[in-house]
Amino acid sequence: NSCESADKSTGSLAMQGPRAKGGVATSAFPETSQSTSFGMDAEICSRRTYMVLEDGESAMATRSEMQPPTGLTTEQFATWVRDGFVMLEPSLKLGLNEQIIADANALYAAAGCGIGEAAQSSSPIGNNIMHSIPLLWEVFKAPKVDAALRCLLGDGYLWHPHRRPHHNDPGSRAQTLHKDSHYGFEFHRSHVPWWVMAMYYPQNTSSDMGPTSVCPSTQFYAGEESFDARHADNATSLVDQWQTSQVNLVCKAGTVVLLHNDIWHKGTANVSQSRRWMFCFMFLRVVPPTCSRPLPDQSVPERGSLFALLALDTNQGQAARDDGSAGFVSRELLLQFVASWLHGYRVPRLPNINVLEERRFMDAGSNDQSRLLAAYRLALAEDTVSATAALVDALANTYSEALRRAAKFGAVVACWQQLQGRGDCNETPMIDALLDLVRRPAPIAACAARALGEHGAWDCASSSLRERVTTQLAEALRGGSAGSSRPERSTEQRTAGKRPDGAGAKRGVVSKWFRDRGYGFIRQSQSDKSAISSCDGPFRLQESSSIPDDIWCGASAAGGGELLPGHEVWFDVQADTRTRRLQAIRVGGPGVFALGGRAVGVRNARASLLEALAAVPCCANEPSAHVAAEVLQAEILLGRRDVAALLDDPSKQAAGECLHAATLGAVRLVSRLGCGHVCRAPWWPSLRSSLVALVGGAAIARHTSGARRARSGGTPGADNGLRYSLQFALEALLRAGDVDALRQALAELPGTASCAPTAKMICLRKCHLTNKDHTF
Repeated sequence: NSCESADKSTGSLAMQGPRAKGGVATSAFPETSQSTSFGMDAEICSRRTYMVLEDGESAMATRSEMQPPTGLTTEQFATWVRDGFVMLEPSLKLGLNEQIIADANALYAAAGCGIGEAAQSSSPIGNNIMHSIPLLWEVFKAPKVDAALRCLLGDGYLWHPHRRPHHNDPGSRAQTLHKDSHYGFEFHRSHVPWWVMAMYYPQNTSSDMGPTSVCPSTQFYAGEESFDARHADNATSLVDQWQTSQVNLVCKAGTVVLLHNDIWHKGTANVSQSRRWMFCFMFLRVVPPTCSRPLPDQSVPERGSLFALLALDTNQGQAARDDGSAGFVSRELLLQFVASWLHGYRVPRLPNINVLEERRFMDAGSNDQSRLLAAYRLALAEDTVSATAALVDALANTYSEALRRAAKFGAVVACWQQLQGRGDCNETPMIDALLDLVRRPAPIAACAARALGEHGAWDCASSSLRERVTTQLAEALRGGSAGSSRPERSTEQRTAGKRPDGAGAKRGVVSKWFRDRGYGFIRQSQSDKSAISSCDGPFRLQESSSIPDDIWCGASAAGGGELLPGHEVWFDVQADTRTRRLQAIRVGGPGVFALGGRAVGVRNARASLLEALAAVPCCANEPSAHVAAEVLQAEILLGRRDVAALLDDPSKQAAGECLHAATLGAVRLVSRLGCGHVCRAPWWPSLRSSLVALVGGAAIARHTSGARRARSGGTPGADNGLRYSLQFALEALLRAGDVDALRQALAELPGTASCAPTAKMICLRKCHLTNKDHTF
């Protein structure tokens, strides 16, 4: 994961992003002549192995055998960590941009999407854009782009099969400020880069062409109302609160922007006479950074200069910093941890932290800024035991998603710090606490599992600890404690007439529920009709002062599941600030059936545990690898059995997420352990057979006649992510170096969806489940 200094002969550019004048980011800044390298030495680099599989190749190499990648300059690296994006100008073949534009326009014309329809982002091609325009491979494999991705995601990073063209036609309207989700499901966010989004602009993009607008340094923050609240209707308020601004990405033809996957952004209105193209691709980290041995601060001389660059802020943030009365909340701890994590270092511990005070700050925080700062301070406190207990107490909070979310990020930092510091005290209280929490209700269990999977410091743990962790995670999965994405109703919820803790103040009865759509209506009692509130305060109906008898309710308002018609519920009423539609929030009571319906708007604990399990093993022949492979194999076979049921049924979202997690886990497990060892492991034949069987099942899957379109009646794609699980299964076989199994799997696919058994051709492969009606 070394972020080497860019070779000055390539003409790489140190993009200064939001500090440019006028709220416009451009890539027209000359490279500094004092770039330095901030990375790992060759001895540490040689410990990580990765696959090199290109056309005609199948080889295993250690990093010490390869030339170190040309990545980002220290300034570019600091820009990406601090602002959440960096702009690159790769050297592309003459005429490549123009040819890609011509090919894309021809594809859209053939699909009946002419220029000038005032549309933005809808795509008749969707995920098959790589197959339709294979020249895009040359853009994202350009040396400068590839090296930067290696810098941020490590060697052997994965091309996610969700990639799509975004066109912005003249006359379009601006989008809502939002975070992206990779295939429509709710997304689990991470401060450290496990995902990177790449946006390629093939034409010169001016401010009137509807450029993408990003909010620097917002990759750490989320909306308040629910898990993965990723649309900001009150954008101006949030931008001011987060002390940032909206910056238009004005750029030259051929520019590639690498963004933190969680940064807030939007497409702006196109007031020009030209179509603006952007091709959005997603890339995944498959192995964490190699942990360094604990080193004193002075042995990392580059750290001081890097941290000084990270201390720079957005213009609005800097103004707030200079004016103490403006309520400035520093992001420096977050930035220092992300930068240190990428290079395998611990962050220096913080002395004299008042644990009780920081815990109170987490409770009192009105937004992510203050809660996250307190969580990070606890994670870095010298009093490890007390600080861990405080974070765990917040993580175990039953009713506050925002508090659990902040505590989860703190737990990631604590795991990284404690595992790397085992030589100091040999204590890992956070690991032990998280293993207890994975058996709690789903929102808590999922957060605990995410922390165990995200921190990436398992190579600092002993083999016995890794075995204990995988065994307990497997037991949680097999025992059913994480078998549902939602907990069962408590006795309190089942008792009529009693308001459950955390539920709203109004009483009503569920009048209708549409199970396949994940929403319904609540009829409130006449005595409870009163003022309606919105996120910004009271909202009065314009036409009439009366409140409708039936209030719309989505599944996420009850924590997932479904509502039971005729049963009592407690709730509050809120007016959506954008649509002005009245909706129920904070729903609880006997009418909530947590184990039914869809999993929209809630965390999937089982999927989170599957991903965490695959992240632990570090050696193919250690017991933890056997445990992880056995669980993944069983989950993939379960998914193979239910392949037909996944298609066109929104209620199967949770099952689709679990299959997606298991196949992605297989990719990460194989990548981490290395093909030379995987193919000789006793557990590989079973895992290999399950992967081949899944490909065979997906190969014969077809959308039913008249099947719902991707955005009709629910969040996920029409196949609940089956197309992505299919691609991951092929990728796992590829990375294992099992050529016979890969060829067997590819032979199962329809002729147009098959390909040669190489990395490039699998990336360019056409997916038979993607078509005009089902593009993602």
